[in-house]
Amino acid sequence: MPTNWQLTQGYLIGPGANLSGADLGNANLNGAYLDGADLTGADLTDANLSGADLSGADLPYAELSGANLKYADLDNANLKHATFSPGTTLYDGQTVLQHGYHDDPAGLQTYLEASPVSAWSASNLTIVPEPASVFLLLAGLLTLARVRF
Repeated sequence: MPTNWQLTQGYLIGPGANLSGADLGNANLNGAYLDGADLTGADLTDANLSGADLSGADLPYAELSGANLKYADLDNANLKHATFSPGTTLYDGQTVLQHGYHDDPAGLQTYLEASPVSAWSASNLTIVPEPASVFLLLAGLLTLARVRF
């Protein structure tokens, strides 16, 4: 295997890799070298990307719900149309929710495009609720419906 490359979930992971549409949900990519990689539309749900080098990577339409991006290098990364969740861990180790961006895509965009993250673009982000939040909302609505009838 070449230096800085690894085999994860059947995918060759390394600098400049074409991982467009890859299913890397729950993958352990801690410290992975993905600089310049194409991760367009990749499913990175709950993936551990802590300390990963994603500098210059393309991640448009990537699914990053619940992903761990603590200390991930996103310098010049393209995050246009990426999806986050309140539980996505950001560069500083705090979640989207802890930052108060759970309903503020513009605030999250500003955070991602500012130093030290310095993503090239993080426009048109989507923030989806956690599955547990949706369940609690539905349970509450059903309870209200029963009380009203």
